[in-house]
Amino acid sequence: MSASDPFRTVALGPSSEIVNRKFRNTLIVSLPAFLPVPALAEVSDKMPTITDHWIFAVPVAIVALLLGRYRWQLGVAFLLVPLWMFSGVVYLFFFDSVGSGLIAEQGIKYLVSEVGAASLVFAMCLVGIIVGRGRAPT
Repeated sequence: MSASDPFRTVALGPSSEIVNRKFRNTLIVSLPAFLPVPALAEVSDKMPTITDHWIFAVPVAIVALLLGRYRWQLGVAFLLVPLWMFSGVVYLFFFDSVGSGLIAEQGIKYLVSEVGAASLVFAMCLVGIIVGRGRAPT
C-alpha cells in the first residue's frame, strides 16, 4: 500500500486489513444510495380515500340544497365551498407532484371521484338556488 492511500490500515495485523477492505467495498457499493434522487413514496396513505370524498360531499350537498332553498342568497354564498373543492383538485393534479403519484397509484378514478364530489355539491347549490328563487318570499 502506498502512503497516499486514504484507506490504509494501521499496523494492527492482517485482520485489520480485511476489515478495512470490507469497509471500503461497502462504502463504494452504497455510495449511490447517498445521491439525491426524487423520492418515490406512497402518497395514497396521506390523502383522503375515494370513500372519504363522498362521506364529505353528500352531507355538504344536503346542506347546500337546504341553504339555497331557505334563502337563495345563502346558496350563492355557499357556492364558495364547491369552488374551494374544485380549486383543490386543480392544485393537486396540475400544480403539485402529488397528483401524478396519486394517478400512478390509484388511477384516474381518484380524480374522477374528487371532481364528482365537488360537482355534486355545486349541482345541489344550483338546485337550491333555483328552488329558493322560485318560492314566494316569506
